[in-house]
Parts: sequence; structure tokens; C-alpha cells
Amino acid sequence: MPRPDLAALGISYRRIPLLAIGRHVYCDSRLILQAIRRLLQDWLNDQIFWHASRCLPFERSAVASSPAFLNDRSEALGRPFRIEDMIKERPESYAYIRAMFQTLESFLEDGRDWFVGSEQPSLADIDAVYIAQWLVTNPLMEGATPEAFISEKLFPKTYAWVYRFKQALRDAESGATVATVVSGQEALDQITSAPVTALQGDISDTDPLGLRVGQAVSIHPTDWASKHIDHGELVMLAADQVCIQNARGVLVHFPRWKFRVQAAEEDRSSTSVPITDGLPLIDRPHRLFYHPLSPFSRKVYMFALELGTADRIELQKVVVAPVKYPGWSDDVPTVAESNPLAKLPTLVLGNNGDGVYDSQVICDFLEDEALTNKRSDLGPRNWRLRTLHGCADGMMDAQVLIFYEKKIRAENNIAYQAWIDGQNEKILRGLDQFELEVGRGTLQALANDTPASAAECAVATSEWFQQWQKRGSFIKSRADVDWKTGEAVDIGFGRDVLNGKKG
Repeated sequence: MPRPDLAALGISYRRIPLLAIGRHVYCDSRLILQAIRRLLQDWLNDQIFWHASRCLPFERSAVASSPAFLNDRSEALGRPFRIEDMIKERPESYAYIRAMFQTLESFLEDGRDWFVGSEQPSLADIDAVYIAQWLVTNPLMEGATPEAFISEKLFPKTYAWVYRFKQALRDAESGATVATVVSGQEALDQITSAPVTALQGDISDTDPLGLRVGQAVSIHPTDWASKHIDHGELVMLAADQVCIQNARGVLVHFPRWKFRVQAAEEDRSSTSVPITDGLPLIDRPHRLFYHPLSPFSRKVYMFALELGTADRIELQKVVVAPVKYPGWSDDVPTVAESNPLAKLPTLVLGNNGDGVYDSQVICDFLEDEALTNKRSDLGPRNWRLRTLHGCADGMMDAQVLIFYEKKIRAENNIAYQAWIDGQNEKILRGLDQFELEVGRGTLQALANDTPASAAECAVATSEWFQQWQKRGSFIKSRADVDWKTGEAVDIGFGRDVLNGKKG
């Protein structure tokens, strides 16, 4: 939601909490803890909070149906925020949260009261407890997690630790000085009138960004709410944090972890390390919407394997169809969030959630991201191969159309055999062209250590190119193999339809 008090300080950062010490404002809870004690044990994965937030009782909250709330969350995430998606994805989150509780239980199984064996809670306890305490003791979260997965019976030591921490917090509060509550205007006046104090840390001469003190920079999170960008003059760039002075004179601190700092657009030409206009750096894996029976999906995954970048891609198997058909079109809304055509494959970028679609475009993106130039040995063959790429894609289109005709339209008694025959003729003509190009030398055998081009992957997807049968990327992307585990799977009637045995 809007942050008028922060806006008054000239800060675009929108997440809470923040900490002000004099004129210095610290963003992100992890950096806040560092500022308090200069010590933080980064124990929990940031993604756990996202999984815990899925457990919020949206069903009984009026705020969850508020257009203002939904629009605010969508704007922060950079993609549509839908309550129904959060609810649908809860089972996955239960698994993550249960794993967290199991880890906590293992830390405490020797009977210790606190994580590091201290007499009082340490910062390790503070960092580790907040999500567990929120789920266990917050009245809002009552019943949020199924007792079959997370309960005091299953994790007695963890629950006891949470209750013990809450009591320790009450005891500490009883003897602490009561915090003074100030208004937004009072906070603004105090922060902007505070003297500028010395900074702890400086820009390292060996920092890979090559930025310098006094340079105009921008900074923003790389996980979410990344469209809220702060600007200012760089005053410190240490190994663990960045500090800028914004237009209001406020010294704003950010952690280095999961934040991107770069020269302002007008100042990029003066940086000692060139900043390219190419693809953004990726801080988290991409996600590929795919189906093993989609030849276009297979082409993309094969190419990622050839580039050696498949480990940067999370695979999400989905089913989509151009018409509503139970079991075949269930994931159209999910894919459509990233690709308005709701077609496969679709690549969702890890750094900002943008969708990249059309298999040729995805292949170009993966190649650019891998910083791999097109093979120098292609030479005059390049355009012939790219033409064959288009031919192979057309053959894949024909395969998909035959598939729909034999399955969906046949079940509704509107299959058109002449249409099927016409698509088969396209495929046969394409195979004839492949044979011709082998004779021309356009299609050649590759050494195992030579990455294939996207065009060669497209041709190989037709399963015609016999020399690919034992190639690693070909084997790992077969429809009857689980792409994540490499294990054989039963793909059911889908293969029978393709082989003409059903439908």
C-alpha cells in the first residue's frame, strides 16, 4: 500500500520494516539486524516467508477481495496477484514449511533451550523464530497449516522453543524502556534534521561493479517489488551493504544480497566497468512451462542442455489447449499470466517474472544469456540451418494439429481426415528436405563436446536425425522420460494418439 511517510523522506523502497538511526535509514530486516549488532546469522531461506504468506486465511479476509489490495500486490510482484493461485499453491508451501519445522526440530533435539546453547535468545534465534512464531502463535494464522503436516505433536521441541521465545520477549519487554511513538511528520523532522555521521565502511578498490563515491546510482530489490527504484549519490559500497544519499539528504542503506545497484542511466558511460545494454543479470532460476509431448518444449530444453544452462531452469509441467477441455486445458490461466497466447513453451524470467515465448525467441534468449556466440564452423551453412529451423517448427505445428484433431475433435465427431492427411504431407515433405540437406552437408554429425545450434535441436526433435539418438540432450528430453529425474515414465494415451492407435 502507499507509504506516504517514506515518500516524504524521498525513499521509493516500499517494504517494511525500516530502521532510522539518526539520518541513516536501513532497509530490509536483515540489514536492520546487522545495523543493530553488526551480526546476523543468515539461517532461513527468504523464500520461506513467501510460502508462509500463502497460508494466510484469505478466504475469511475482506481485505483479500479489495481491488486496492490486489492491485497493490500485483504492482509489487510485477505480475497478477490472484488469491485463487495462492490457495491452489498451498500444498507446495506446506511441504516447504514442514521441512523448515523439521530442520528446527533437529537443531533442538539435544534439549538445548536456544540455538547456540546460550542462556538467553541470540540473534540466531531471532532470525530463525519469526516465521515459526507467526504461524504458531498469531491468532490470525490459527488453523492456517494442516495438523497432519505441522503440529505440536509432530514438532514438540520446536513449539516449546517458540513458546519459550515468546515468554522471553515478554520478560524483556517488562524491563525495557517504553518506545516513544511519533507521528510520520515528527519522524520526518527528526531524520532530516539529524547530523551526518561517519560511515562504517567504504567502497572497495576491488569491487566488481567499478562504481565510485559521488556517482549517481539506482538501487532496487531483485526478488520482488523491483519496480520501486531508489536513486541517489553513492556514499558507500561495502561487501555487505550499499549506502546512497537521496535528494532529501537522507542516507539510505541497502544490503548487497538480492539488491541491484548500478550507475544511473545518464552516468553509465563514465563507469570504469562498462555496463552493457544486454540481458539483465539473473539472481534466481528461470521457470519453463512445458509438456513432454510438446515438440517445441523439447527443442528449447534440448538447446538448454546443449548450452549447459539447463540447471538454471526450473521445469513446471503444465497442460494447455486452445479450447476448454478437462485435463488438457487446466493450466491455461497460469500460463496466460506470462504468455497471452497461453502456448508452450513459455519461459518466465527469474529476475522479474517477465514471460519470453515462441520457441525460437526463447532459444535466442538462452543463447544470448549464455554469452555463447554462434558456432564459428557454421559459416555459409548458417542461413540454411535457420531455414531448416523454420521448416522443423512448421512440422512441429503439423504434429500438434494432428494431435488435437485425433483427440479433441475426434471425440466430438468432427475430425477431418483430409486435414490430418494434409498435415502429414507437410511432415513428409519436411523429412524429404532434411534428407536433401544431409546430401548438401547442411546437417552434419557433431562431436559430443560441440554444442548444437537451436536449428539442429529443432531438426533433431523430429526424431528423424538418427545420429542424435545417443546424444545426451536427445535422451534427457524424450517424452517418455521425466525431464527432472531422468526416470522412465508412462505417458499414457498421448503417445498412442500420436502413433494412431487411439482416437
